[in-house]
Amino acid sequence: MEKLLISLIVILSFLISTLSILSQQFESNTEPYQLEKSLTMDSQVNSWMLTVGTEFTENPILAIAKKEISRIDKATRSLIELPENYLSVIFSKGGNFFAVIRTDNTSARPNDYHNITVEVFRLDGKKIYSISRSESYDDVIPIVVVSDRDGAVIIGQNSNAQIWFYDPAGELIERVSLFQEIEYDLERNLSIDVSSEGNTVAVVSGQRGSSPAGSEAINPSAEPQQFLFTSDGELLWKKELTKYNSTGTAISPDGSFIATNNYTIDMQGNVSKTTVVFDADGQEVMTIEILFKHAVFSANSNTLLLMENSAAQLVDLSAADLLWRYEVNPSERIITAGSLSENGEIASLLLAKSEYRDGEFIFVEPELQILDHQGNDVQKIEVFDQTFLNPSLKIANDSREIFVGFKNSYQIYRVDQ
Repeated sequence: MEKLLISLIVILSFLISTLSILSQQFESNTEPYQLEKSLTMDSQVNSWMLTVGTEFTENPILAIAKKEISRIDKATRSLIELPENYLSVIFSKGGNFFAVIRTDNTSARPNDYHNITVEVFRLDGKKIYSISRSESYDDVIPIVVVSDRDGAVIIGQNSNAQIWFYDPAGELIERVSLFQEIEYDLERNLSIDVSSEGNTVAVVSGQRGSSPAGSEAINPSAEPQQFLFTSDGELLWKKELTKYNSTGTAISPDGSFIATNNYTIDMQGNVSKTTVVFDADGQEVMTIEILFKHAVFSANSNTLLLMENSAAQLVDLSAADLLWRYEVNPSERIITAGSLSENGEIASLLLAKSEYRDGEFIFVEPELQILDHQGNDVQKIEVFDQTFLNPSLKIANDSREIFVGFKNSYQIYRVDQ
């Protein structure tokens, strides 16, 4: 009897082990996200914009092409025609408004001035106002940021470190000089981001362009500073950053956190890099060892996804805790974009190779990488025969759908939960 019992236990243990292995194999072979919809366009699309955070298949999608912006819902129709002399199209974060930036003089010569016009539209294509500015031909195109709350515009110029704050009717509220007694400098970095709620504006800029540490430059550090303004241009606080330069800042949807990159390069090409996170009062929350090119907050503002070409890091801002780091081999693919679900539980990354074809850089061999809150691989989706000029990626707030846009099409993947 005892031998029989032992035999049964051994057999039962074997069955449990076998079932466990089969279960793991089934789970590893299961692909939760399946292609739900794919649409091919008649002409090349430069970029895409989603107008809502959920149910991508049921809501309008905007395609920005060379000559027009199209709206895709039950059918595809032209929203507005783009002028031949337009320079760029800028969308607010939620897609409620967009701005078309154009120049009135494409034949201007050095030392000439030309008019830069910023036209602001609602999602339905109706123009609500325009701003015309005279700019030096030698200057760079100004930075334009559109508030998703009311369509108000903030314009910045890196050469003189000045910011212009406009109201929702296009009237100038405030003009701000970030530094006093500085020189005209085209190498100065300037980055601006407005919260989704539209109440606060994050700005980072240096007093000059930077040089490598250890060089013979008189002032090798740009002496960058982080600023926080109200939407009316009132300065709430500013903080000096410790390293030599900064190229980007990002603010959470509710304005409770601000992230800015900060780095120093020495004469040997070594880079000391960090991302500094501040709270709404200007107190430093944490520093992370990454020089982000892209920064994405979750909709609830509690989670932050930081990305550079070869790595991504997910941060729990409420606990000031680094959750995971994901690395790729940049000789194979680089990280071009990322997106988070509403609470940051699911992250999606868009990877691709960068190649130079027919006079332009283009991304090829795209791949979607989906990770959970602990950094575990949920799924990898290889996309065949697709390329893109600018990355377009969005995961739904409830994580049920993932949208990715390409040069001539878009795809929506869906999981049934």
